[in-house]
Amino acid sequence: MSGCRIALNPKRPDFDYYGGQQTMSNKKNLRRISVLVTAQTAFNLTKLAEGENLTEGQLIDEMVQKKLFTNKVWKNANARLRKDKSKPFTQVWSEALGEELGRRRNGGSKK
Repeated sequence: MSGCRIALNPKRPDFDYYGGQQTMSNKKNLRRISVLVTAQTAFNLTKLAEGENLTEGQLIDEMVQKKLFTNKVWKNANARLRKDKSKPFTQVWSEALGEELGRRRNGGSKK
């Protein structure tokens, strides 16, 4: 982790200076959180983050995004299975995955 940063304006935590330079003004919609983990998990997070050239926070964010994406595909696949039970699960899964990836490419969540 990098050195300590002090926010000069408490009403705008995204606007702070360190060494006379603005550091976080280009990042939007960020929240500071604390995560309590075991020593083993902290070690593994650090190693994974180093391997991906990310910070621990960026790694956690990426992992959560992947999990939410998978959950969304599972939800769509289960809904398709309930509608049409004649299709095999692998076909339903690939259709749901393709639909979700198509939505992401088009930049919307239209049904």
